[in-house]
Amino acid sequence: MVNSMLVNATGKYVSTQPTTTGTSNQSNNNLYITTAAIPFIILVVIVICVVHYKRKRKCQSITTNTKEEDYTENEDNIISRSCVQLEQLTLAPPQLPEKRFSQRRSKHSFQMSTFTVLDISLQELLKNGKRGCFYKAKLRRGNCKGHKLVTCKIIKNGVSWKKMQGEIFIMKKLGYHNNVLQLLDWNIVQEPHMLIMEYAGLGTLKTFLRTNRAQLSTNKNLQRLLALAAYYIGLGMEYIASKMIIHQDLALRNIMVIRFPQECKITEFGLARVVSNPMFRNSKKSTKSGVPLRWYPPEYFKSNTYSFPSDVWSYGILLWELQTLGCAPYPEMENVEAVVFGICSGYRMRKPSECREEIYRVMKWCWADIPEQRPSFSDIVRHLDTIVEDDNDYVRVFINEERYQMSHQTPTTNQASVLTASSAEG
Repeated sequence: MVNSMLVNATGKYVSTQPTTTGTSNQSNNNLYITTAAIPFIILVVIVICVVHYKRKRKCQSITTNTKEEDYTENEDNIISRSCVQLEQLTLAPPQLPEKRFSQRRSKHSFQMSTFTVLDISLQELLKNGKRGCFYKAKLRRGNCKGHKLVTCKIIKNGVSWKKMQGEIFIMKKLGYHNNVLQLLDWNIVQEPHMLIMEYAGLGTLKTFLRTNRAQLSTNKNLQRLLALAAYYIGLGMEYIASKMIIHQDLALRNIMVIRFPQECKITEFGLARVVSNPMFRNSKKSTKSGVPLRWYPPEYFKSNTYSFPSDVWSYGILLWELQTLGCAPYPEMENVEAVVFGICSGYRMRKPSECREEIYRVMKWCWADIPEQRPSFSDIVRHLDTIVEDDNDYVRVFINEERYQMSHQTPTTNQASVLTASSAEG
């Protein structure tokens, strides 16, 4: 103890042992840093695991979507087992409180409907969709904007209020176009919720082509008729795109027919959305079960995106459906996993047997792997307009040649007798 102490100038002892305070503080700081870092590292590991798990689930949800069969099943079978029976459609009280409805109604100016299901006679099921059943219907009293016969969509249970609002808002925004099914009225206050649209008595274009396949197959003007239908549907999609609306569910089953081929009308806007940027090219879209995978483009599976060029891809699939008179796309694929893998790997469907080369070129144009290399609907309409005009010129020449041949052919016995009789009367 004495050796480690010295006397300073004041006569007090001072310790000569080295101080350890600085070293202890440094060790404590290192301990604090290590202790604080451990929870952070654990949190990072958890986040990485969660992200990996979600991505895995996402891939599984895309490739194992069993609900997709509803889009490719024979529509006759779907109609025969409709989930909504006419006699079961009875009036029910509103699901939502009146206060909540009035707040939401003011946002998009939704008026109270003057019609309920009791005012409508549902006569025939036209289409069983994912979110609703389409019926041929007749109003029991009065008319709806001049229409006595209407198409009535009964919305299925499980469709959210927001989805119903969105579909009505988009159809109101579209207004009237010759190739878009017009919304006349709606009732989403009382169950069953319903939309009232203009009458499309021939049902869906898919059902129309399948039902009349035998007759159409022997029609010498079939390719001209199909080109006209494609042209008018293209006009409808050009109009929809001009309103900054992406459809997201374009397929033959969602085209209603009033008069073939001139009045083929686009419907089913349950997945549609409005975008505000005219230069819009790409937007994230959450993966959901039940989307029509056979009509969706590769960018949806690769980066979970859907944009205006994605609707163009679906239009190319619709052209293929038209040319096969209602066949399901990718018939050579055994399951949905094979379809998704094929689309992402660059596989494209072969030209249908009776399809013209110029129409198949439009399909392949729509199926460009890079979205920016696909045409706009205005480009498609201009291209199809040229094809339709050439067809009309061919028909006019063909008719004129037939008339010329008839006027110069030798009269048959019956014709000669008619001519003799007419001359005698003269």
